[in-house]
Amino acid sequence: MASPPSPADLTLKSERLSPLATLTPPSLTRAWSTTPHPTLPIVATATGTTCRIYSLTSFTLLSTITGGHKKAIRACAWKPNSATTTVATASFDASVGIWSKSNSGADGGDDDDDDAAADALLSDGGFGETQSGTVADDHADEQWHFAIVLDGHESEVKSLAWSAGGNLLATCSRDKSVWVWEEVAEEDYETVAVMQEHEGDV
Repeated sequence: MASPPSPADLTLKSERLSPLATLTPPSLTRAWSTTPHPTLPIVATATGTTCRIYSLTSFTLLSTITGGHKKAIRACAWKPNSATTTVATASFDASVGIWSKSNSGADGGDDDDDDAAADALLSDGGFGETQSGTVADDHADEQWHFAIVLDGHESEVKSLAWSAGGNLLATCSRDKSVWVWEEVAEEDYETVAVMQEHEGDV
């Protein structure tokens, strides 16, 4: 019978973490969250009333999503398995926004499709990144379409998450509730469940 491992064997190795880069230009307001895209080399940050999209290859700002929310955005979530690049935003104004950007080569297919989508997004014709890595100001916001706003929560929406298939979105709030939304048609969502059993913030 094998003997149990000694405490020395169970000791975790000390790993040193160091920053790779600083996202530029930095936001001048508090960043509430950062959310990497599940397949593309981009990350969304929730800063003030904007959602800023940065490249994870050049670490530069690609696009700024603004408008739609009256108060600061607290969290962002990328929609998986989507023919468009779609991000949902949770706000202190008790609403959820859904933003989309068409991808000419993305249809949720194989790795070649993901590579084509990434190439399209990170080119001049995608998010508006120039060859020098700066943002084309005239088009930074125009690349994104504000699809819909989801209302129902009575207080700030603190977090949100998509289902693996991308057809369901769960949102949780300081009002102690969790709402589940289903996309029943393009840019059309319905509430399918409201859970209110919690006694404190969710």
